[in-house]
Amino acid sequence: MIVNPLQMKLSTSVLFLFLTIFLLIAGILLYKDVLDIVIHDARMVVGYMQLAFLLAFLSGITSFVYYAFKKNKRPLSEKLGNLHFLLVLLGIFSLFISVKSTFYTINNAPANEFYVHYFNTELITLIIGFFLVILSVLIFLYAIIKAMKS
Repeated sequence: MIVNPLQMKLSTSVLFLFLTIFLLIAGILLYKDVLDIVIHDARMVVGYMQLAFLLAFLSGITSFVYYAFKKNKRPLSEKLGNLHFLLVLLGIFSLFISVKSTFYTINNAPANEFYVHYFNTELITLIIGFFLVILSVLIFLYAIIKAMKS
């Protein structure tokens, strides 16, 4: 029997596992010296790598928690899990965008333009990403509490 990959339904634990693999690959690729010279300076590459590895570690733990609850016959809600994954993905994306923009602004803007530009867009993006990740953690904790009660 041939399975169409577009019709497969991925569980939340598999989605977080894919996110873990993607973040690990991104962290390794951003650490290379070739990208350091071509794309940006060393501070940004190291910051990206450490941020990617930290988020990959947390994503892997989250994937394991979803899998463990499923194996113990107390699965977490898939709707809440998908919402959790979407918020984490959007939060991580906005955190990466704000880090990239912040380093670009610090290194290439004159001093008087830095504060105006930084505090208008990058800081707002960073705050939005932070609150999206915090909201996703609260949804994750709610899903765990809901599964433990049932």
